Amino acid sequence: MSDMFASITGQDKSAFLSFAMPILAIGNVFAIIVAALLDKLGKKKPGLSGEGQLVKTSTNQGLEEKGDVKVGLEEVGMGFMVVFGLCMLSVIFSKKIIPSIGGVSIHTYAYMVLFTALCNIFNVFSARTV
Repeated sequence: MSDMFASITGQDKSAFLSFAMPILAIGNVFAIIVAALLDKLGKKKPGLSGEGQLVKTSTNQGLEEKGDVKVGLEEVGMGFMVVFGLCMLSVIFSKKIIPSIGGVSIHTYAYMVLFTALCNIFNVFSARTV
């Protein structure tokens, strides 16, 4: 974030960090308080709680029901290749293809988030079960 701030405004990264740290600290305290309140609400009214399930479906099929996901050297290597590929694609887009939109420069991290989200939306990479 500080890199993006510095590239857009031309100011030093420390200016953003000195501005953002108090806001982030207050946001963290607020998030902790709200999480504690939601935990108490979920214990008092269990119907409002998902009881640990992120998505409620009629079949409740998750990876654990399909089989254990084994992570070995091949999967780690494929993960590194995917991350490296998305990173390089982001660098190419931010430096050469579309460096700015409407006069606003788009940071490499923003392209990385965009490409990762698109891969997730279109299910380009799926979990392999063994």
